Amino acid sequence: SQFKNITSEVQQMAKNMGISSTKVMKVVQTYANASTNLDDVLGKTQPSIILSNITGMDTGEVTKAAQATINAFKLLEADGATAQSAVERFGDSIVKVSQNMEYDFGDGITEIIDGIKTSGSVAEMAGVSMESYTATLGSVIEATGKSGSEIANGYKMIAARVLQMKDLSDELEISEDDMGKAEKALKKFDISIREGNGNLRNLDDILKDTAVRWTTMTDVEKQYLSEMAAGNRNRNIFVNIMDSMAKSTELYNEALNSSGTMMEIQNKYMDTFEGKLGTLQASFESLSSNMLNSDLMKGTVDGLSSVLNIIDGAVNKFGAVPTVMSGVVGAFSVFNAKARENVNVLAGS
Repeated sequence: SQFKNITSEVQQMAKNMGISSTKVMKVVQTYANASTNLDDVLGKTQPSIILSNITGMDTGEVTKAAQATINAFKLLEADGATAQSAVERFGDSIVKVSQNMEYDFGDGITEIIDGIKTSGSVAEMAGVSMESYTATLGSVIEATGKSGSEIANGYKMIAARVLQMKDLSDELEISEDDMGKAEKALKKFDISIREGNGNLRNLDDILKDTAVRWTTMTDVEKQYLSEMAAGNRNRNIFVNIMDSMAKSTELYNEALNSSGTMMEIQNKYMDTFEGKLGTLQASFESLSSNMLNSDLMKGTVDGLSSVLNIIDGAVNKFGAVPTVMSGVVGAFSVFNAKARENVNVLAGS
C-alpha cells in the first residue's frame, strides 16, 4: 500500500515544519481517503500545518476550514488546480489579507475563516471569488470589529435580496414582495443587477457600482437603499461594506498577489523558540518510534515473553509452589534489570 511507510514521511515533515508528528498525523488522517493518493495527502497537509503554526489554531480546525473553503469556492475546478495548490491558495489569501488589516493577525484569520464557513458557498453562487469575499470580510472586520460570522450572515442576506436567491427565502425569512425591493431601489440610482441579455451580474460588480454612487447619496437615500438591499436587521452591514469598499479593493489586490506568503512566515516561525521546540519534540518522537522498532527492543520483548511462558508452564505443571515461583520470579527480576540496562544503553548511544 502507498500509505505503508507514511509514518516516516510524517515524522520527517514534523521535523521540517517544527511541530509534533502527532499533530501532523491528525491532519494526514483527515485528508486521507480511499480515492486520495499519498502525494495529494502530504501536499495538502503541509500548508495546513503552516497555517496552524502561524495562527496558533488547532490543526483539526485548520484542516476543516481548508476543506470547507475548497468546497465552497470550488477551488479544485480552477485550471491546473491540485489539492496542494488549492489549500495553498486558501492559506496564502487569508494570511495576506490579515497581514494588511489593522487588526490582530491571528484573530483576523480566525474571523475570516468563520466568515467563509458561514457564507462562502453563497458568495460563490453570487459570482464572487474567494479572494474578493475574503477581502470584503477583512475590510469590514477591520472597520467595525464585528465577528466574521455576523458580517457573513449580513452578506448572505444582501446576496439573497439583491440577486433574488429564492432558495434562501425560507431560511432568511424573505417574503416574495421583499425579494424585488432591492432591484427596484438600485434602479433608482441607475444601477442594474442584470446584464444586457437579462442574466444576473455578479454581486461584486453590483456592489462596486453602488459604492461609486454611494458617495453622492444623501443620508436618507443611503438608509433607504441599505434597508431595501439588506433588510432592517442587516442594513448596517450594507453600510459597512459601502464605506469600506476602498479598503476591500486594496485587500483584494493583496490577495491576488499572495502566493508564497505562508511559507515566508513559516520560515520566520522556524527561527522562533516555539518552532525550535516543535522540531525538538518531533525529533524525540521519531527517536522513540525508531527505538521501539529496533532489533534490541524486539529481542528484549521476546525475552520477557519467554520468561512469562516459563512461569505459566511452571504453574500449570507444579501448581502455585512457593519455592518454584520464587526462583522463577527471581530470574525474571534479573532479566528485567538487564533489559532496562540494554534500553538505557541504546538511548544513550
